[in-house]
Amino acid sequence: MTAIAVPVHRPFSHRAALRLGRALTAWGMRQPARHNRHAELVATVEQTRDRAARTLPQLPR
Repeated sequence: MTAIAVPVHRPFSHRAALRLGRALTAWGMRQPARHNRHAELVATVEQTRDRAARTLPQLPR
């Protein structure tokens, strides 16, 4: 039987590579940002346009 000596303490480069790998994995698994701001702006513009069209019937809808 052959005994193999394995160091308990990992070298810095190995620890850095593991940390970088975990960070890249977490970054890849993140949810994309969903911006509802555009939909809110469109809704506001449409409400304003409809309100103005009711006030002044000659305006196009």
